[in-house]
Amino acid sequence: MLRWLLIWLFFLPGILLAANRADTGKLTIDIRRVKLHEDIDSFQKKILSKDGIPDMECSLTADPDLNLLITDIYTRQVDELQNLVESSKQADHRIKVKYLTGLYLLVQSCYQNIGTSSFPPSLAVILFQAYDRYMKLDWSGSAIDTFVLNYPYEVNRILLGEQTVFFENSGLKRARVN
Repeated sequence: MLRWLLIWLFFLPGILLAANRADTGKLTIDIRRVKLHEDIDSFQKKILSKDGIPDMECSLTADPDLNLLITDIYTRQVDELQNLVESSKQADHRIKVKYLTGLYLLVQSCYQNIGTSSFPPSLAVILFQAYDRYMKLDWSGSAIDTFVLNYPYEVNRILLGEQTVFFENSGLKRARVN
């Protein structure tokens, strides 16, 4: 019995130290942006429950491959975009809020419109590709208008409509005409 107690006392600090080291890889999020992340995460969960089953899968179509892709978009890819914005060393607080707000509006719009006649579930694939491209173009100071024709009207309406976060982009006015 004493031997087991000594073993635990010897290994416990090492186990605790290893557990603490595992957390150091996580991003530190400015408290002013935590609410945006929570709101995005909340809509991710709502979208995954849109099929009536509160699980980690989004089964909105009869095609299991498309369902897997849509699930990946609303889980991993949204998380990756959040991490991309937060981990940027060049972006200040204002820029991070701008793109996180855009991602929030995107996920919110998906939740509200997915499954309607104008927004089939498969549109999410193109929508997230377009947001990623527009965000990176805007971030680098490039105009977005040359890429508008690559995406369907519904995608551009969602991303470049009245609530767009690309309002400072030099190509927005021309993009809305196309």
